[in-house]
Amino acid sequence: MFQARDTSSENQGVLRTDVDISLKSRRKHIVRTFLRHGLALVFRQHGLALFRNGGVTLTEAEKSEIALNLRRAFEELGPTFIKMGQVLSTRHDILPDFICDEFTYLLDSVEPAPFSEVAAILQRELPKGLDAFHFIQREPIGSASLAMVYLAELKTGQRCAVKVVRPYVDRLFQTDIQLIKRWAARIYRRLPERVQSTVDFRGLLEDYWSSSIEECDMRQEAEHMAHHAEMMQVYERVRVPRVYLPPSKNVLVMEYIDGWTLKDFPVEEVTFEERFHMMFDLGHYYIESLLNGYYHADCHAANILIDKADKTAVVIDWGMVGRMDVQTAQKLLYMVSLINQNLCEEAAEVGLQILEPTEYTKIDEIRKKFVAMAPKYAFATQGQTKVNWGTVVTEVIQAGVQNFCRIPSGLALWTKGWMATEATARWLLPEVSYHRIVESYDTNILRNMLSHQMSYKTNGFVVAETARLATTLPRRLNSLLEKAALNRLGGYMEIRLSERANRSLNGMVNRVALAAVCSISFLASSVAIISLHWRISTVVNGFIGGGATAMAAVGLLSGMALIRQTRKSHRQS
Repeated sequence: MFQARDTSSENQGVLRTDVDISLKSRRKHIVRTFLRHGLALVFRQHGLALFRNGGVTLTEAEKSEIALNLRRAFEELGPTFIKMGQVLSTRHDILPDFICDEFTYLLDSVEPAPFSEVAAILQRELPKGLDAFHFIQREPIGSASLAMVYLAELKTGQRCAVKVVRPYVDRLFQTDIQLIKRWAARIYRRLPERVQSTVDFRGLLEDYWSSSIEECDMRQEAEHMAHHAEMMQVYERVRVPRVYLPPSKNVLVMEYIDGWTLKDFPVEEVTFEERFHMMFDLGHYYIESLLNGYYHADCHAANILIDKADKTAVVIDWGMVGRMDVQTAQKLLYMVSLINQNLCEEAAEVGLQILEPTEYTKIDEIRKKFVAMAPKYAFATQGQTKVNWGTVVTEVIQAGVQNFCRIPSGLALWTKGWMATEATARWLLPEVSYHRIVESYDTNILRNMLSHQMSYKTNGFVVAETARLATTLPRRLNSLLEKAALNRLGGYMEIRLSERANRSLNGMVNRVALAAVCSISFLASSVAIISLHWRISTVVNGFIGGGATAMAAVGLLSGMALIRQTRKSHRQS
């Protein structure tokens, strides 16, 4: 235990400045780690086996070995790769199931940083430094990949949990993400064209990058806590910890919750009625937040404590929180509600509105799959762990990917959050099916959707455009009648090629141009050779030979420039 009254330089700590997190050193470390775990295939063509529809077939033994080694490599590479693996574990639209399933076992428990470095961060970022605490324990009560949590007591006598971001983690993220973007771009160019049309690598990496940076900023986490605490005010049995001191970038001092996790709470200590109210409040709060475009992607049982004092459910970790399009979130919940009533055709139509079809998509096949899968979820029971509302959306995603649809941003993390809350409900109250929570909120879901559709703020653009049409209609109609009377009615039609057809046409033009240049170069070289055998004066022979040589040189340079431009346009496409 560290007594804050001792302010010697040894106890205050020193933050190292000689840590090497350069692009060169990280590149070497990452490559060596992958090679040491037998993952050389990532840097070869077989790396496409790591992607759904990548076109490479593996045996079951190879799948198991690759997935296990990949997870171990990610754990060894630290925070950037651990967090990326946790995000990728939900991306069944990109990675095959054997990779996603293995990534769910990624260990987020990491060896803590030296306390001297943690003390230096606290001394630097808190207004009173270490003097704000009566004591703080040297050993953390939690040590994850991004941050560590320490038990402490403020000078005011309040016990608190001090969350500190790991030293250098922001530099590590910035370095690693540059390397990941480069490698991802190379892999993306090697994917089949149909797969490229469905996978938004840039969007995925940007979402991962922005969410990770937010998770490393304790001020952002404090804002999430304040916002969701306001949303929870209408619920009696769910809350967030109170924040005691103004947060800084790397430090968050909040209420310490003396409670049980949902996995190990003693049932005899919490009555059925208390568990019932907690389950319904948690479920209804989460559904309400989803309807408004918010999701907590890490709301699992380990991140929810039952306070021993007031028997409330306290969500303690607010790092992985995100936003998504409100209309998409509403459609997802509406689809779940329709499936719950076994209205398969209607649910299939809503599911088709969520996905983004491409030119390779066969809509009828997706519709048939949706209609076929819906009944098994409509009649699912609490004990069917592999048939729940989270897997509904997962199966919708997989059906869309198999038919080359593009998946909306944030949908995978939304699904992860939904599955986590459903698992939470099972731990908390196995006697009552989670279906009942969804059913009890059907009316609120419909009211929320209608309130957004009928809101004058949402429909302000429609009102303005309608007013504009009404006021300009006489003038437009008069102009149309005048042109008709003078026989001047006409129009034009513009034909646009699809992106795929445009790329094919550009490729054909480039090949024709390249063939023409090569032909001219060959012809010029032939003339130059023939001229050497002509019995003409030296001046004429030299003139013809020199011109032909110059022509051949120009053709060669033009051909090289054209080849370079063709390869460049191919990479950009």
